[in-house]
Amino acid sequence: MTDENNPQVTYKTENGVYDVLKLSQDAQGLFNIIVECTNEVNNLRRRIAVLDSAVQNFNGQMQEHLTDDALIEEDSEEEASVEEES
Repeated sequence: MTDENNPQVTYKTENGVYDVLKLSQDAQGLFNIIVECTNEVNNLRRRIAVLDSAVQNFNGQMQEHLTDDALIEEDSEEEASVEEES
Protein backbone atom coordinates (compact mmCIF):
# COMPACT_ATOMS: atom_id res chain seq x y z
CA MET A 1 0.00 0.00 0.00
CA THR A 2 1.41 3.40 -1.00
CA ASP A 3 1.08 6.58 1.01
CA GLU A 4 -0.44 9.45 -1.05
CA ASN A 5 2.05 11.87 0.50
CA ASN A 6 5.01 9.58 -0.09
CA PRO A 7 4.78 8.08 -3.61
CA GLN A 8 6.98 5.08 -4.44
CA VAL A 9 7.85 6.10 -8.02
CA THR A 10 8.81 9.72 -8.69
CA TYR A 11 10.16 11.80 -11.54
CA LYS A 12 12.06 14.97 -10.63
CA THR A 13 12.41 18.07 -12.81
CA GLU A 14 13.31 21.68 -12.13
CA ASN A 15 9.56 22.30 -11.68
CA GLY A 16 9.16 19.76 -8.90
CA VAL A 17 8.68 16.07 -8.11
CA TYR A 18 5.93 14.09 -9.84
CA ASP A 19 4.16 10.91 -8.80
CA VAL A 20 4.68 8.73 -11.87
CA LEU A 21 1.74 6.47 -11.05
CA LYS A 22 -0.60 9.48 -11.34
CA LEU A 23 0.65 10.29 -14.85
CA SER A 24 -0.78 8.91 -18.11
CA GLN A 25 0.08 5.43 -19.36
CA ASP A 26 2.22 7.06 -22.08
CA ALA A 27 4.15 9.03 -19.47
CA GLN A 28 4.62 5.90 -17.34
CA GLY A 29 5.92 4.04 -20.40
CA LEU A 30 8.35 6.86 -21.14
CA PHE A 31 9.48 6.85 -17.51
CA ASN A 32 10.22 3.12 -17.72
CA ILE A 33 12.26 3.68 -20.90
CA ILE A 34 14.18 6.49 -19.19
CA VAL A 35 14.95 4.17 -16.26
CA GLU A 36 16.11 1.37 -18.59
CA CYS A 37 18.29 3.74 -20.62
CA THR A 38 19.78 5.27 -17.47
CA ASN A 39 20.60 1.82 -16.13
CA GLU A 40 22.23 0.85 -19.44
CA VAL A 41 24.30 4.06 -19.46
CA ASN A 42 25.49 3.31 -15.92
CA ASN A 43 26.37 -0.27 -16.88
CA LEU A 44 28.31 0.96 -19.91
CA ARG A 45 30.18 3.52 -17.80
CA ARG A 46 31.25 0.73 -15.44
CA ARG A 47 32.30 -1.40 -18.42
CA ILE A 48 34.30 1.50 -19.88
CA ALA A 49 36.06 1.98 -16.53
CA VAL A 50 37.01 -1.71 -16.50
CA LEU A 51 38.26 -1.56 -20.10
CA ASP A 52 40.24 1.65 -19.45
CA SER A 53 41.90 -0.06 -16.51
CA ALA A 54 42.68 -3.10 -18.66
CA VAL A 55 44.23 -0.91 -21.37
CA GLN A 56 46.46 0.80 -18.80
CA ASN A 57 47.49 -2.56 -17.39
CA PHE A 58 48.29 -4.03 -20.81
CA ASN A 59 50.23 -0.89 -21.82
CA GLY A 60 52.28 -1.30 -18.66
CA GLN A 61 52.97 -4.94 -19.53
CA MET A 62 53.83 -3.96 -23.11
CA GLN A 63 56.57 -1.65 -21.83
CA GLU A 64 58.44 -4.71 -20.55
CA HIS A 65 58.60 -6.13 -24.08
CA LEU A 66 59.79 -3.06 -25.99
CA THR A 67 63.29 -3.30 -27.43
CA ASP A 68 65.55 -0.73 -29.06
CA ASP A 69 65.86 -2.80 -32.24
CA ALA A 70 62.06 -2.54 -32.76
CA LEU A 71 62.12 1.25 -32.36
CA ILE A 72 61.39 3.14 -35.61
CA GLU A 73 61.42 6.79 -36.57
CA GLU A 74 58.15 8.59 -36.00
CA ASP A 75 57.82 9.49 -39.70
CA SER A 76 57.20 5.84 -40.55
CA GLU A 77 53.65 4.54 -40.58
CA GLU A 78 52.68 1.00 -39.74
CA GLU A 79 49.35 -0.57 -40.68
CA ALA A 80 48.71 -2.01 -37.23
CA SER A 81 49.83 0.90 -35.12
CA VAL A 82 48.23 1.62 -31.78
CA GLU A 83 49.26 4.60 -29.72
CA GLU A 84 49.77 4.05 -26.03
CA GLU A 85 47.11 5.77 -23.93
CA SER A 86 47.93 7.17 -20.53
